[in-house]
Order: sequence, then C-alpha cells, then structure tokens
Amino acid sequence: MMLGLLVGLGCKSTLIAGAALLVGTAMRGRPAAERAALLQAVLVASLALFLLAPLLPPLDLAVLPASETVLNAVATRNVAAAIAEVPRAPAATLDGGGLVAMLYAAGVALLLVRFVAGLWTLLRWTRTARPAVDPHWQRVLDRETASLRRPLRLLVSPQAATPLSWGINPAWILIGPATHDRPEQAEAVIAHELAHIRRFDWLGLVVARLTVALFWFNPLVWLVVRQWMREVELAADADALGRIDRYDYAQALLAVAGGGLAHREANGMAFTRTALARRISTVLDSGAGRRMRPLVPAMLIVAALGTAVPLAAAHIVRIAPVPLLPAPEPPAPPVREPSPTATTSHPAPSTWPEAARAVGRAGGQLLKAAGQGIKRGFSSPGNSQAAGSTGASVARSPDGTMRIIGQTGAQVIAGPNGMTLIGAPPQDEGAAERKRWQEEGAAAAKRGQEEQRRGRGEGMRGTATGFRARAEELERVANLPGQSLAVREGNLGVAKGLRASADDLDNKADQLSGT
Repeated sequence: MMLGLLVGLGCKSTLIAGAALLVGTAMRGRPAAERAALLQAVLVASLALFLLAPLLPPLDLAVLPASETVLNAVATRNVAAAIAEVPRAPAATLDGGGLVAMLYAAGVALLLVRFVAGLWTLLRWTRTARPAVDPHWQRVLDRETASLRRPLRLLVSPQAATPLSWGINPAWILIGPATHDRPEQAEAVIAHELAHIRRFDWLGLVVARLTVALFWFNPLVWLVVRQWMREVELAADADALGRIDRYDYAQALLAVAGGGLAHREANGMAFTRTALARRISTVLDSGAGRRMRPLVPAMLIVAALGTAVPLAAAHIVRIAPVPLLPAPEPPAPPVREPSPTATTSHPAPSTWPEAARAVGRAGGQLLKAAGQGIKRGFSSPGNSQAAGSTGASVARSPDGTMRIIGQTGAQVIAGPNGMTLIGAPPQDEGAAERKRWQEEGAAAAKRGQEEQRRGRGEGMRGTATGFRARAEELERVANLPGQSLAVREGNLGVAKGLRASADDLDNKADQLSGT
C-alpha cells in the first residue's frame, strides 16, 4: 500500500511541478514577483496533495490499458479457485514495499533533521547577537518600518557573513560586523530584507523545505524550489529598487557578494556568483522595478488548492476487461423417429397361382366336355343341354359355333376357326388392399423424411442467426473506446469465426431444403 501511495504521489507531483516549470518559463516577461507567486502556489499545492491523498475517498480513473487479453469469466473463476487451493509459503518478514517505505522514511527524517538543525542555529545566532547601535542604521530602520505592523529587530551577529532575515512575528534582520561598519549600505540592505519580511518569504521557505523533505525522491520538486528561491531574490530586488537608486543598489550587491552565502534556512541578500551576475544585470535594467498586482498571489493559491484537491483524490486504475461469453453451440440434429405408417408390412402370400391352376382345370374340363358333345353329335340348332357330371352347359348356334359355359363362368367357344377361351382370373381383394397399404406407407415415410430435412434446415438457420448476433456484439465491444489492441483483435477474430460458421450452416440448410 505504501509503495502504491508513493508512486501515485510521485506521478501527481511530477505533473504539477512540470506544469509549473513550463508556465514559469513562459512568464519570463512578467515581473519576478508573479513567477515567485506561481512557484510558491505550486509548493503549497504539493504539500496539500501529500496531506489530502490518504484522507479523501478515492476517485477511480480507468485510463491504463488492461493488463492481459480478455478471458472467459467462468475460466477465470476456475483458475482463481485452483490458485486459492495451492498452499502458500509463509510471508517474508520484509518485502519490497516495506523496504521502500523504510528508505522513504529515512530520506524524510534526514531532511527534516537538517531543517530543524538549521532553525536551531538561527535561533542561537539571534540569541547571541547584539542590537545595531549605529544611528544611521537605526534612522533607516525606523523610516522603512513605519508602516510595518509587526515587530522587527535589527541585530549584529558575528556568524552572519552576509545580511539575512527570518521569522514572522517577531522578525529579525541579522548583519555582520563588517556590514554594520558600512552605514552607506544601510538603505540597500534594509530595503532588501524588509521586502522579504513584507512578502512573508521566510514562511514560503519553510513550506519549500517541508515539500522537499516529503518529495525528496522527485527531482522536479527540487528544481521548483531552486527556481523559487531565485525568483524570490529577484522580486525582493524589484521591491528595493522602488526605494533606492539602482546604481547604489548594484554597488551594495557587489559589496555583500564577497562575504559568502547566507544561511540556507533564512532569506539572504547574497547568492551564488552566477546568480549574482544575473541579479545585477536585472537591477540595471530599466524594467526591473515592475511590481506584482496585489491579488495575484491569492488567486494563484486558490487555483493551486482547487487543483490539488481533486488530484489528491484521483486514483488511476486499469481498464476492467470485458469477459467473453461462451460461443453458442449448434443444436444437435433432431432424432429420427420411425413413422408408424412407414413400418414395413409383410403381405400374405398371394393366391394367384392357385386361381390360375383352377382356371386351367376348368378349361380342361370344358374342352373335354366339348369333345364328348361333338362325339355324340348334337344336331338341334339352339339346343342347349348339360354336359354330364362336369356341371357345364353347352349351346350350339346354327352356324356351327358351339359355346360351353362352365360353373366358374369361364367359356369355351368352338367354331370353324378354332377354339377360344374366355375367362378372367379370380379377383383377390386382400392382395389389392395390402398393395394400397404399401403405397400409403411409402408416401407417409417420404413425407416424414421431408419434414425431418426441413426441421434440420430450420435449426441450422436459427443457429446461424445466433452466431451472427453474437458476432455483432463482439464487434461492438471491440470498437468501444479505451480497448487495448490485444482485446480488440481477440474479439474481432472470434466474431469473424462465428460469421464463417453461420455462413457454413446456411449453406448446409440450403442443401437440405434443395434450394
């Protein structure tokens, strides 16, 4: 948890500090006091960021890409359950996060101890210093502090190599004995240090030291503090130029430059030689006396705090992966049920051969009877008599044609051109009924097969429609904003496969329906 907090604070402080440095560079043409106020507001916002981040409820911002390809939700739960069942080794006494927390705390403690030691040194110098007794220094101090509503003391300390100021209420100005022995520098030194006191620059220095201690791991914060200290000195020079001639002030800067640097926990008049050259060049510039508008610092502080509050609550998280639903499976083909009408029936054996033999026997008896009648010599025209025991009747026409009719209805006609047998095979009603049943059963079986093919075709078309609907859903998810390339390609690949399966099912359905 500590590691995540530090990473978040590092990213947010980098964003603020980087923006401040860029804006400060763009404000080169503005008064130094405005640039200093901007950087001071950024330092206040950074300190508020550290204090508010653990207190405010998190505001999740899903801006990072998903860490891996989208997985099936059921499979993910199964893997998580399997991992939970694996026995884990006992946790180490010091992990990486604990080590990072220890290093961070060590850095903060070191910088805070150095800051407190510097304050103790300033307090010791102040307690051992003596008041300035030179009348010229006192006259200049009384004149310049007439409008100041806070107590201010001018002290001479042997440890103060260059003039410096610190404190709020009361405030102190410390000068060295060498500076005290040069009354001509009184106006420049008091004007410069009094500008720091009026602008509460020492309070800003305390905020800067605390911010550096809390964000010591961020080099941009160190750059902001360094730039702020330069801009503060330039702003104090600009305020002093409103009360003293610029050439006299430049001579005073050159005089105090040889004394060394001021104490790092106080606002000093001297600076590095590189910065001193820039300060003198700025002082001699005709536009160096421009001042800041009174409401600019307050507006910048309000804007910085308004940005720090939501930024402290912001919690950057990864985009939640969209789980893929399992692709619908094609329905199983319907089971073919045997139709009761399609059951093969075994017809009873036909009696047609017996009927044919009966006709043959009847024809033979008729021919035999005809032969006997001819032998006996029937001579009466139109005479008709029974043909003995055969049961057949014989009739003879005047033209010599003889007709013999048997008991079964079969006839034999004997004439000059030969004999003719007239008779039909007996009707078998059972065989005709069975034949009709066979035809109806075959027709019903054919209709059942057609209905089965149509049902399978409709099922395939319905499955193809489901595949296409799922493909459209996957394509819609793939086109959502914020999707990673791997997630988008995975969804589009599955959608393409579903559409190809749907087309294949439609082709098979068309083949079954014969279209």
